[in-house]
Amino acid sequence: MTGWDDVVELTRRLVAAKSFTSVGEQEAIEVARQAMVALGYADVQIDEVGNLTGRMGGSGAGCIIFDGHIDTVGVGDESAWTSDPFVAAERDGRLDPGHARAGRERLRPAAVG
Repeated sequence: MTGWDDVVELTRRLVAAKSFTSVGEQEAIEVARQAMVALGYADVQIDEVGNLTGRMGGSGAGCIIFDGHIDTVGVGDESAWTSDPFVAAERDGRLDPGHARAGRERLRPAAVG
């Protein structure tokens, strides 16, 4: 998982995963966990409060930490949406992350790159 198609597919999977604050984030956390494992992250774990962590090896003395949130607010009346809020649709050559534009797309670059 390192190409553009992989980034698009991971984004679609994250958008499809329900992670509303009111129902929990487990579904989206599992999508991200699977991506981290596939990318070769070490020590991939979900802690007792639901935080997902992992480590990539390196040879330097320092480290870089990526942090983001994965929960989203509810979609309200789904019939009011012009397209399915759980499908990342392509529009004019761009990927529209649907309901997840408030935060989850920020995680994708950290997990894939």
